[in-house]
This record gives sequence, C-alpha cells and structure tokens, in this order.
Amino acid sequence: AIEQPGHKEDIATRVWNASIVLSHYLDTHRNELKLSSKVVMELGAGLGLCSIVCSLLKAKHVYVTDIDEECMKMAQKNIVRNTCDTNNIT
Repeated sequence: AIEQPGHKEDIATRVWNASIVLSHYLDTHRNELKLSSKVVMELGAGLGLCSIVCSLLKAKHVYVTDIDEECMKMAQKNIVRNTCDTNNIT
C-alpha cells in the first residue's frame, strides 16, 4: 500500500501509471533481471513505488532519490509501511 496524498494535478505526490507498469515489469521478469546482483538507483522516486518493488524483489541495494523533501518523507513512510528490508534500501 502506497500513501498517495496528492491530487490529480499534483506531480510529486501521486503514483504515476509508468511506475505501476515498471513495477509490474520488474515483478514479472524478476528471474531474468536477477535483481539480487544489482544495485538500483531511482532518480525522482516520488512516493517510492519502484524502489519499494526493487527492495521487495531483493535487489542488492536500492538508492531512493528525489529533489522534493516532502516526497522523500512520504517515500520513507511507504518503505516502512511495505516492510522493506531496510538493510537494502537507502
């Protein structure tokens, strides 16, 4: 579950369709992607959906970045909410 406080017009605090599509792709192709040997950096993570998926799929390490401080706070809440392994996500 991703906390999504933004409105339709808000860019930073909502989950974009592209994040959902990428997350689905990562999940359905997890075996061939071999994320456990990959270090992932999400630029402009927003609420952190793709980063969370990478963490849950056991990426070696995930770096979550966004220029917006509020987004980073919400991403951190979403990371905790989705019981990510905090040893592999920063």
